[in-house]
Amino acid sequence: MTLKNAEVGRRAYSPREVEQLLGISKNLTYKLIESGELKSVRAGKRILVPAWAVEDFLKKA
Repeated sequence: MTLKNAEVGRRAYSPREVEQLLGISKNLTYKLIESGELKSVRAGKRILVPAWAVEDFLKKA
């Protein structure tokens, strides 16, 4: 998935989509989630990163 293919108005992203959106590695994505720097929620076994959490992360960077 590339940024231009991301759906507009999405409310949450998978960690894989966050990797693509931010241009970071899988390991860094999960480190940010585990540390709490990038907020996330669990839906069963899935991890979802709310769109607002991505925006907040970018504002702090």
